[in-house]
Amino acid sequence: MAKLKKQEMKEDKIGEAMTTALEYAKNHLEVVGGGALAVVIIILAVAMFIQNQARSEDDAVLAFDSAQGLYIQAANPQDLQKAMAQFDNVSKRYGSTSSGRQALLYLGLCYRRLAAYDKAIPCFRSFLGKGERSDLLRAAGEEALAASYEDKGDLREAGKLYTEMAGHFASDPLTASRALISAGRCYAALKDYPQARKCYQEVLEKYPVSSRNYDAKVALAMLPPQE
Repeated sequence: MAKLKKQEMKEDKIGEAMTTALEYAKNHLEVVGGGALAVVIIILAVAMFIQNQARSEDDAVLAFDSAQGLYIQAANPQDLQKAMAQFDNVSKRYGSTSSGRQALLYLGLCYRRLAAYDKAIPCFRSFLGKGERSDLLRAAGEEALAASYEDKGDLREAGKLYTEMAGHFASDPLTASRALISAGRCYAALKDYPQARKCYQEVLEKYPVSSRNYDAKVALAMLPPQE
């Protein structure tokens, strides 16, 4: 006998619970009070909601995977536009799902590849505002947001966002040190050398074994001497 997949087992259990509750309601309709019947109705509504959510997530994954494939293979702006249309659709139709949230991140990445930074930034902010739980995805979103400001020339805001990112991921040496190096780069370009020096020194002091340690030393050496 073939084994049921995890999702099928989940849906079977939900379906079984719904059937049991419905049979109970039918068999006891005349003897249960209004309150008990209301409880049965609530149970049915919750079970149906959970079942619909599971189906929505499955549909969202398929739609997201299709859009992601287009994004990866995109060789020109026209290809990116097709991916963007699909990501936009996934984010709007399945916004409460993990795939719906990720679609916003990828939509922002598409805009960034097209150098449409003012359109990319709201996508990244919206993605981060949805409270993504994955550290990897949140780091990608924060870095993409800061990089978009850097790319459009707003180095002060970019430096601020990179610094905030380093704070958010202080327990992750690789992510935090990378963010601090980027923040230092922005401040150095602004000729705000004290702030740039502070970022690079923070890498050396807080993350001495980080792979970015050497980069911080080189960047410090290239700054003008302190007065």
